[in-house]
Amino acid sequence: MNTQWVTLLQMFVMQHLWQSTALLLLAAVVVRMRVFGVTERSWLWLGMLVLAALAPLAMFAPGLALSTMPVPAPVPAPATAMTAAPQALLAAGQLATQPAVATNVDVGISTVAQLGLPADTWELPAWLIAAVLTVWLAGSLWQLARLAQGWWVSLQLRRSARLAPQLQRMMQQQLPAGTAIMAVENLPGPMVVGLMKPCILMPRQLQADLPDAVLRDVLNHEIAHVRRRDLWSLVLQRLIMAVYWWSPALRAICTRLELSREMACDALAAQAAGQGKAYARSLLTSMESVARHQTHHLLASGMFSSRHGLNQRVEELLSMDKKQLKIRQTWTRLACVSLLGAAATLVWAATPRIQETVEDATQVVKAAPGVIELVEAAKAGRLDEVRQWLERGVDIDAGVDGDGTALIAAARAGKVKVVEELLARQAKVNLAWRSDGLPLTAASAKGHLAVVELLLRAGADINAAGPYDETALINASRGGHLKTVQYLVAKGADVNLGVMADGNRWRTPLNQAKDAGTRQFLLGAGAKPDSLAGK
Repeated sequence: MNTQWVTLLQMFVMQHLWQSTALLLLAAVVVRMRVFGVTERSWLWLGMLVLAALAPLAMFAPGLALSTMPVPAPVPAPATAMTAAPQALLAAGQLATQPAVATNVDVGISTVAQLGLPADTWELPAWLIAAVLTVWLAGSLWQLARLAQGWWVSLQLRRSARLAPQLQRMMQQQLPAGTAIMAVENLPGPMVVGLMKPCILMPRQLQADLPDAVLRDVLNHEIAHVRRRDLWSLVLQRLIMAVYWWSPALRAICTRLELSREMACDALAAQAAGQGKAYARSLLTSMESVARHQTHHLLASGMFSSRHGLNQRVEELLSMDKKQLKIRQTWTRLACVSLLGAAATLVWAATPRIQETVEDATQVVKAAPGVIELVEAAKAGRLDEVRQWLERGVDIDAGVDGDGTALIAAARAGKVKVVEELLARQAKVNLAWRSDGLPLTAASAKGHLAVVELLLRAGADINAAGPYDETALINASRGGHLKTVQYLVAKGADVNLGVMADGNRWRTPLNQAKDAGTRQFLLGAGAKPDSLAGK
């Protein structure tokens, strides 16, 4: 497997683990505070499940540095001028590296990512990676197979069921339109099946054993499942877990979701019964009748789908206060939505991005008259000569392999006056030239602070990197230019933004820092200490 894909997969897993754990802890703390009612708790856990499943995809969302501009078609170069131009492409969340090509079109494309762990600790044997992926895929296929089996069992149960007229008449006031109550032989407990046309299945033996008052409470619970459309959330839960079956945090969220779902239906059924204590007695009575024959159907929702948390369900019912619940309902639902929105925002902000910066390129024929002379004059700081060549019509954004454009060459040499002149004449400040980098990275690598200040004022992208290059902060850090490092950080350079190099290695400002003073400053600015292991 391509090493870039392996690195991305490892990043995806690590991001999911911390995100799902953080969301689990956040929801657990809020639920423990008993701010929300049982209904809001069920939606909170469902929201956290979906958010934890989708959160790692934020890696592929555009970052602040993302910009795209049309890139002209390449112009073939003479055979003597052929050089390798890396073409890193990030599209629709996929990272692919194209082979080097001969071209004189300069496309400044870089793929950068923030990474909390150093590159060296992520190198795994190929056989181990293949084994892990095989186990992951096998587990997902097994989960999907069980889901298909659950669908088939539910279908067979419904086909063997017969209408229960007595129960239909008993619940005709509460029963939603289009929902039938049917009796089934050899069914361990009542349940709801069917996504599009819900149907409540009631075991014939249970119908014969339980008094009407208890049957009414049991059916009210199942009706609550229908009204809440819990089967839809159940299917979504099963599909998510088919992908994340290995995730301990998501398993814990699902356990709490299933319990809160039953408690929410208990609350609705208890309100219909008139008091929580009466419904709790019905719950215990009916549970005793089916306890010995309990089985679990993946695509069925019912009050006996899980015996876990029975004590919590009864305690909640005994402490119910219907009036308080009704008063709190509006603002608690609003608070629940606000909490989910805040959690999504925090996860979005804390998730590192795989970014792409694409800069417009100018087609240049390397042998064009005056290009070499312009770049040489800029590098030497001969301002008058630079002006002369520009007055003669030499393209200001033309470049020479090994030096780059006039602006890159002047920035690397620290020629402040020439840089000012070129910027005043609208030289492209974010144009990279093959392996010669960007003006800002070139100036930062040499510690030319005055030039760095000029380029940033002119709109240079502080977190960008060119082909075969790294960010300005990484270059300044490697060069040991502490003042430049401090200035870049003060202007918003990301201290944890790394660049993929050598196929599968990540370089960050911290693991490339040359001296202890620079490392100490970066640590104080928020750089992650474990990045030192990658040095």
